[in-house]
Amino acid sequence: MKRFARETSRWCALGLLAVLGLACSAGPKMRPSEATDVANTQPVLLSLGAPTAETVPASVSGTPQTLQLEVSRIDNPTRQAFSIAVSFMAAAPIMIGSVAPYPPDQPARLTLLVPPAAQAAIAATQPPRFRVSLQPVANDRPLVAPLQISVSLLALGPG
Repeated sequence: MKRFARETSRWCALGLLAVLGLACSAGPKMRPSEATDVANTQPVLLSLGAPTAETVPASVSGTPQTLQLEVSRIDNPTRQAFSIAVSFMAAAPIMIGSVAPYPPDQPARLTLLVPPAAQAAIAATQPPRFRVSLQPVANDRPLVAPLQISVSLLALGPG
């Protein structure tokens, strides 16, 4: 009887793991951006000498709820923390948000949620222009050279 109970509990544990695996994989999927998004994007180079630049997303679709950006190259030998602030360029710039790649020397694809207050203004502007800015993560931690990153805005669209 003990052997039967052990084998049954093993099969139950395996079954439970299989069900959990299926449940986790059945959730909403994050699809990677298609290669055409990246190919159409003109990356901007940010450094301490040129900490801001203006750019447009490679792809615009639907209601602007998210903004995807790709940090494709980071030259940061001291691994100092930094952030990238993104603002929509309207009559008065509208702050979308900021991201900080981690680890600070590894390229990454990041997503910002577009604030509801900015969604209508962005949807009414074609093509929407954004300002990206290289910033320290804290005012008491100024950035030091060398630091250079390449950023592309990939897609603006529904979440």
